[in-house]
Amino acid sequence: MKIAFFSTKSYDIEYFEKFNVEHELQFFETQLNEKTINLIDNHEAICVFVNDDLNKNIIKELSERGVKL
Repeated sequence: MKIAFFSTKSYDIEYFEKFNVEHELQFFETQLNEKTINLIDNHEAICVFVNDDLNKNIIKELSERGVKL
């Protein structure tokens, strides 16, 4: 599964990569919002943190782009 991570710090990357055994991970330092949603193209899942924007429009757009998780 291809997973996009938003708002990541170096320590996040270190631990997600350390325990990943089967997924393709892509990390973005930027927050998820309406200006950065294009970064999720071809990803099946996303991981967000507290400062990311998951408003109604973002959730709809994620669904329309095929994000499942």
